[in-house]
Amino acid sequence: MADDQSISPEIRHDVDLMVLDYLMHRAIKGILSERIAQRNDEPSPYDVESLLGLFITYFENFMANHPNEPVPSSLEVKLQIFNVANLLCRRYKPSPYLPSPETVQAEQEQNTQRARKWLQEHSNSATLLSECAASFEPITKSVLTKNYHDFLVYAGVPRDNETFEPMPVVSLQHVLPEYINLCNIIDSDFKEQFIKEAIAFMLQSAIEQILVYNRTSLNVVDEAFAWDPITTMREEANDTHMHKTKFDNWNASTEALKENLRPNPIIEWAVQLQQVLTRFPFLEFEGRVLSLLSNTLQSGKQPILTQLESGSLCGLTVAQTREFMDRVGIRPRF
Repeated sequence: MADDQSISPEIRHDVDLMVLDYLMHRAIKGILSERIAQRNDEPSPYDVESLLGLFITYFENFMANHPNEPVPSSLEVKLQIFNVANLLCRRYKPSPYLPSPETVQAEQEQNTQRARKWLQEHSNSATLLSECAASFEPITKSVLTKNYHDFLVYAGVPRDNETFEPMPVVSLQHVLPEYINLCNIIDSDFKEQFIKEAIAFMLQSAIEQILVYNRTSLNVVDEAFAWDPITTMREEANDTHMHKTKFDNWNASTEALKENLRPNPIIEWAVQLQQVLTRFPFLEFEGRVLSLLSNTLQSGKQPILTQLESGSLCGLTVAQTREFMDRVGIRPRF
């Protein structure tokens, strides 16, 4: 880089954004690659902790150096992709780059209150499984431990010396609001697929709360599905027919999937839930979400510094690229 004194505040801000975008992109790519490698029983191709450390440190410095400059909309979606990827893929063991237990608990309580308010407001239109007369015995600790151990083996999550946390550091219930937020702000060719997987996310979240966290209450199921329909940004605001169709489809899909968790009186509920997981495997669901996140990341505009690594910026000649690098104080390597 050129001498900081020779760089104007505007250019410095732009360069900081370029670096932030680059580090965020690498962190997301590393997180997704690590989880995909785990699923294939392969070593991670990246030192993800180091990538996260670089990005988080730079992000904190960026916010401190530019306190009056919010993250631009161009990076808002990518930052939310990072949040979802980090929480979903790395939630099985403690990390300084995951939220603290206190933060997780506080945010889950907020989401629970939101869901209960939603259920009250939609009591006339939503089917509430909690109105069933069914009651359940708590799952024993030994069964919960076995459930989670079996899941870790099934999901290909590495376990150091066969020891592991009694439950995920971050639950799917905690990741779900972040995923819903991503669905709401993303505007790409993959949006419809993101919305479809949101409903599957609700199902997986509810089952995990029961089989791993021992929340044997039908309230858990109702709360997991307590979300407003997500619409695409391309729909015109005044097209009421289109909105009604989308809303009806969303409600029908959520109700149909939730019905799979309605207790069957002739079999144990835990057995029933295992059967549901056989029909809706978690690994298949997770794989689809990983593909969506990866495809969205790759289909978007690549960070400027990533382009510079290849020798030229999109739409510019090599000479023009060198001129740009000289203007912002970056020494070319080509």
